[in-house]
Parts: sequence; C-alpha cells; structure tokens
Amino acid sequence: MDKKTALLTLLENSFWISDTDKRNILLKIDTLTDAQIDQLGKFLAEERDVMIQDKDKILNNSNSLLKIVRESLKQLQ
Repeated sequence: MDKKTALLTLLENSFWISDTDKRNILLKIDTLTDAQIDQLGKFLAEERDVMIQDKDKILNNSNSLLKIVRESLKQLQ
C-alpha cells in the first residue's frame, strides 16, 4: 500500500478530524509533499494506536454517556 492510500484509509477512520477538514484534505491531497503526507500519516497512525490501546475505556465512557443522554431524554418526554 502506498503512502497516499494508507493516508486515505487513516483519514477516513479518523475521529479527531472533522468531516469538513477531511474533505478539505482530500481536495488537496495531490498537492501535498511527501513530507506533509508523512507528517499527517504519522499523526493519524498515532490516533489509531491510541484508539486501539484505549478502546475499552473509550467504549465504556461512550456507553456511560449514552446512558445519561437516554435517561435525560426520557425525563423530557
């Protein structure tokens, strides 16, 4: 897999980068230098590593937050 393909995959799965910013990056991807691709790729790979390492904690926190939101919505009805 070449660096641009890897970058596209990491970008597609990123939680830290907004959809608007993802679209802007995609529009400019062919103008990025190899160094910029490497830098962005390293950032997104680090994000992926953190998500994998902390996935259980992230899921538990997300489920707790979802439970609170659902309970709050029930109270509003």
